[in-house]
Amino acid sequence: MMDAALKYAEANIPVIPLHWICEDGSCSCKTRSDCDSKGKHSLYTGWYNNSTTDVEQIRKWWTNVNVNKNL
Repeated sequence: MMDAALKYAEANIPVIPLHWICEDGSCSCKTRSDCDSKGKHSLYTGWYNNSTTDVEQIRKWWTNVNVNKNL
């Protein structure tokens, strides 16, 4: 996923990480199975102001997301 995000950034298309769908089919967000947009909403609030093409920021986000997925 990070590779794809970096390619978008290289094409000057801003990106932001999204929640993901867990193995049990629930969303990674706090509402879990009650989520209406499983895996289709921003991991961070204010995505419209925080999306970026900054490669270092994208690497930080995806590194943090991968760490959280493994918890």
